[in-house]
Parts: sequence; C-alpha cells; structure tokens
Amino acid sequence: MCARAALKVGGNRPTAFVGRLTCPILVQVGTHDRIAPPDAARRTARKTGQRAQLREYPVDHLDVYAGPGQQRVLADQLAFLTQTLDPARMPRQRGRHRAPRA
Repeated sequence: MCARAALKVGGNRPTAFVGRLTCPILVQVGTHDRIAPPDAARRTARKTGQRAQLREYPVDHLDVYAGPGQQRVLADQLAFLTQTLDPARMPRQRGRHRAPRA
C-alpha cells in the first residue's frame, strides 16, 4: 500500500454520511469481531434510523464465510433482500419514468 492510500483510509468515515441514505440497509455484526469493531457497525445502524436492520451474531469476522455463523448470516441476507425487493412493498410511482437515452 502506498502512503497516500493510507492517508485516505484514515479519513474514510462512512458513518458521517449514513444518515443521508434513503434506502433500507442491513447491518450484520459479529459480536466477537477482532477486525471490524462491532460498536462502529452498531453506531452506523443507529445513525441510519428506521431504514436499518441490525443483526448480531456470536462470531468473529471471518466465521461468516466458512464458520458456524455462515448459514444464519446468509438466511438473514436472503430475508432482507426478499423483503426489501418485494414489488408489493415498493411505493407506487406516478406517471411514467424512462431511462435517459445513451
């Protein structure tokens, strides 16, 4: 990693902008995570407000990929996407909207 990249990482504060989100967000937290601090993820969910769904699991960071929490994490992701992308839950748009021409 070059030095200028390290400086950019230090200034990256996504929680500062999360309140601007207008879409639902799923925040999944490993309570024993030693890589990504659980409190930062909880703070993100709190700042997002009602649009956030917070799910916590008694696992470390990498356990969700091949460890004991994988199936539960995946099930929660599928449930979130199913609920969020359900056409019956989408707000109705007035008028016709067309994609801009290329």
